[in-house]
Amino acid sequence: MLYAGATMTVLPAMYEVFGMVLLESLASGTPVVGCNSGGLPEIITSFEIGRLFEPEAKEDVATNVNGLYEAMMDVYEIAKQKETAVKCRDHALKYDISVIGARIERYLKGISTFET
Repeated sequence: MLYAGATMTVLPAMYEVFGMVLLESLASGTPVVGCNSGGLPEIITSFEIGRLFEPEAKEDVATNVNGLYEAMMDVYEIAKQKETAVKCRDHALKYDISVIGARIERYLKGISTFET
């Protein structure tokens, strides 16, 4: 419920392996901001649902405050659009267990690669 009431969700972690928090936000209809690192670029694949920012890291800490700010301001504008919530929810459905589970099952049976 908190995600649905938010304007955006921001996850600036550099080494996030997957970013389930971003999927939860998207499934609630809320756009996201994430660091262009780790697994986050695999989730934020469209400017219609969020933005990535470059970390410009020093000693494994993201230091690009201006990049983060710009990404957040872009997403603030996206969040104002009526269709954004639907686009976010639709994007999150790509990661639904019914979709991912079927892909894993086909892969384990040797029918296809995981990407298909």
